[in-house]
Amino acid sequence: MEFRLQDNSIGRPKVDNGTIVDFLRYTLYYPCNNSLTCTPYVTTLKPGYYKFELYGAAGGFARANKGGNGGYSVGYYVNNISTEAYFFLGGKGEDGPKFHKSNNNTPGGFNGGGFRGYDTHYGTYSGGGGGGSTDIRIGSDKIESRIIVAAGGGGACGYDNENEGGNAGGLHGSDGKSLRPEGRVGGGDTDQSGGIAYSYRGATSGSLFYGGNASTMLDAYGGGGGYFGGGGGSSTVDHYQGFCGSGGGGSGYTGGVWSSDRFKVTAETSEGSNEGNGYMNIYYFGNSESNYAIRCKTIVCRCRFRHIYFCLWFK
Repeated sequence: MEFRLQDNSIGRPKVDNGTIVDFLRYTLYYPCNNSLTCTPYVTTLKPGYYKFELYGAAGGFARANKGGNGGYSVGYYVNNISTEAYFFLGGKGEDGPKFHKSNNNTPGGFNGGGFRGYDTHYGTYSGGGGGGSTDIRIGSDKIESRIIVAAGGGGACGYDNENEGGNAGGLHGSDGKSLRPEGRVGGGDTDQSGGIAYSYRGATSGSLFYGGNASTMLDAYGGGGGYFGGGGGSSTVDHYQGFCGSGGGGSGYTGGVWSSDRFKVTAETSEGSNEGNGYMNIYYFGNSESNYAIRCKTIVCRCRFRHIYFCLWFK
């Protein structure tokens, strides 16, 4: 398969591919220098059997507090006809600026990460943006065409230590954290609804695809993108108090893929460990049973005729 970018003006393809005895593997890396603005990969998906392995992007740091990890989703897919497919890789949420007072909302990571908001008073405490989700869309680049999603992590809060963003993944993303009772964390979302935010000065709950935005005039912390996005962080007091809560992580989705005993694939979504931009692995097993190689020690079976395998021996 050949992968191209939908918009070649803002990035360049970064694809690693290789042949492993019984399948082809392609690894797609984030193709843009800017984690906030990017473009998807596009290819014509050949008929056959596939395994998709997706990693969502992490949320942005704030001081020493890390953003939530990106989620992990995996599944098996059967493609019957040549189909246009779009591969969106999430951008990592922007880290909170150090010793810098911001007066504008900064977008979250590409592909649905929540805005990190702004703080005109405590520049040293500015928080991180939400990470973007990684997903695959079949037949169209619209979000309704997603078949599998690995969610993005929530952005961290900048005031206290250990105010980390919520991890993404699973059917329910993790809530953000806050050491202060005045801080209000963004909720992790589910696969049926967005994460809830304490609505103060513009903080928003997560929605289908989008992570919730952080409050304005507070130490800012965006929710992570996902099938549904995590909620943005907020506080019960004004920005000059410096109390804040981190954004929640997004949820994953595997509703358009399956499990396969034959290919040893179990469709699932879970918390991941990715701390950077999103990426994905695509495994192609061929377009018929005869094209799938079965390894038995030193024997490699390449084809079958009337239930009889023809094998090659390698020393």
